[in-house]
Amino acid sequence: MPNPRYRPRDYCQDPQEFGRASVAWLSPRGQTENGLTQRSAAQLQHAFALLVRAALKDQAMTVTAYAELTQQDPKRVSRLLSGEIVMRLEDAAAAQRHLQVGFIPHRP
Repeated sequence: MPNPRYRPRDYCQDPQEFGRASVAWLSPRGQTENGLTQRSAAQLQHAFALLVRAALKDQAMTVTAYAELTQQDPKRVSRLLSGEIVMRLEDAAAAQRHLQVGFIPHRP
């Protein structure tokens, strides 16, 4: 697997808390436009991971069961929710379709 451009969790003071709790955010590297954008994207992914984890809990579904439902690799979904890899729009769409969570209202 190629090295990612960045890991969203690296913008958290405690990377272990990404997608699990309220987190404190680090300043972007060098205050560059790219760093600011990546930190903002990390914050969006964190918020989305919280929604997905809450929906999984409400539906008594494991990450593995969700991955199977969405035909994804369970390890990849776990890495996505913990901020080790960058979320894709397809990931957000899958969560919206199967868990009815998202930043915009779900329309079948």
